[in-house]
Amino acid sequence: MRDMNTTILLETTRLAFTGEIPFPLIIERLASAGVERYIVDLSARTRTCYDEAGNLLTDPMPLHDASPIDATWYAEQIREAIRASQQKEISYPEFLRRIMTAGCAAYAVFLAGRQVIYWSRRGEFHVEPFPSRT
Repeated sequence: MRDMNTTILLETTRLAFTGEIPFPLIIERLASAGVERYIVDLSARTRTCYDEAGNLLTDPMPLHDASPIDATWYAEQIREAIRASQQKEISYPEFLRRIMTAGCAAYAVFLAGRQVIYWSRRGEFHVEPFPSRT
């Protein structure tokens, strides 16, 4: 078991926020850095990466001027933001702002399971499989 590569983890956050690399490449880099899964806590504005041994690294997310997380879950708006992000119509920070406005409090990305689970402050959730590989 190797340790997670902290440099790569922190760099992927920076690259995601500057729009320099898309989600599939971020996932590839995180996997190569030893990440099994990660959780983005939108309330705390953090991302916590975990390896297979349960080791973790939490880094802050530079998300500024975002609205508070809505108490109501708007599932269709979550799905619309996901599609817009997948089609490269919006930036990662804009994606986060949209899902927060739609009631998303956090999401977990499971690299090996190839899915993301988004959830609300009350426990409503949406499971999104990774886009098919092309």
